[in-house]
Amino acid sequence: MMKSIKTFLRHNEGALPTFYRSFRRKLSGYDSTEDRAFLGSYLLKGGVGAEIGVHRGELSSFFIKNAEPIKLHLIDPWKWFDSEEYVDTLYGGQKGGKQSNMDSRFLKVQKKFRSEIESGQIQIHRMLSTEAAKYIDDNSLDWIYIDGDHSYKGVMADLENYYSKVKTGGYIIGDDYDRSNWYGDDVIRAVADFVKKYVVEEIEYKNIQFVLKKSK
Repeated sequence: MMKSIKTFLRHNEGALPTFYRSFRRKLSGYDSTEDRAFLGSYLLKGGVGAEIGVHRGELSSFFIKNAEPIKLHLIDPWKWFDSEEYVDTLYGGQKGGKQSNMDSRFLKVQKKFRSEIESGQIQIHRMLSTEAAKYIDDNSLDWIYIDGDHSYKGVMADLENYYSKVKTGGYIIGDDYDRSNWYGDDVIRAVADFVKKYVVEEIEYKNIQFVLKKSK
């Protein structure tokens, strides 16, 4: 019975978005209060940040309120992918709900942050993160939050492409450092390989988040 409920919810985010997210978090034991308090401790107030994988902009609101960034780059293509690899993601398969659903999410985020966009506090990059990296200056970010493509290739690309964008002493933070979803251990493996190749300090792994600090 529980398995059938999980299967239904996995494919019905578009119809029941609030219930869907709340129920799945309860099933996984996820505590957003602890999660966000944890993240907040690493966000320099008044700095420049970036978020890869914006979705509905819920965490973006947290960043705006708690980090009070002078600039926040929101990076997301809001694109539906039809490949089998992404069938169980928020941007593919039935859960993604076709391109029209992606367009609707994007328009809602634009509306949600209209005043911040108009003031220049938020800059939206509706494109793949690999492309968006070209529009962000090196050594300009105090922190970045990575929650985009969770495949090994996707996570590694974001870590490598944005390493130079983060200031020395800045934080590289990411989500879903676990093995409980479609990506298996891809996030964990990508982070492990990344820290072997780049000059970063492993700060903490907690609440399925990873926190790295750029050392040089």
